[in-house]
Amino acid sequence: MPYETLKIMKENGLRLLLVGYESGNQKVLNNIKKGILVTKAKQFTRDCHELGILIHGTFIVGLPGETRDIIEETIQYAQEIDPKTI
Repeated sequence: MPYETLKIMKENGLRLLLVGYESGNQKVLNNIKKGILVTKAKQFTRDCHELGILIHGTFIVGLPGETRDIIEETIQYAQEIDPKTI
């Protein structure tokens, strides 16, 4: 979502978004046909933080192609993007 759109939504009362990140691994996101790049999700999250929009992030464990290492990668990703709640 473009920054300007988020800004307008914030100015009109948006306080919280529930965001389905699902995984922090691009290959897994491709496997489930999520249709988003990890880099785009990170930028979206930075934009929300900058605007003061809270995020409840959702993640899925056990997606097709996921390994213990990828689960760890997703945990690190969640810590990096720092949603308000998970």
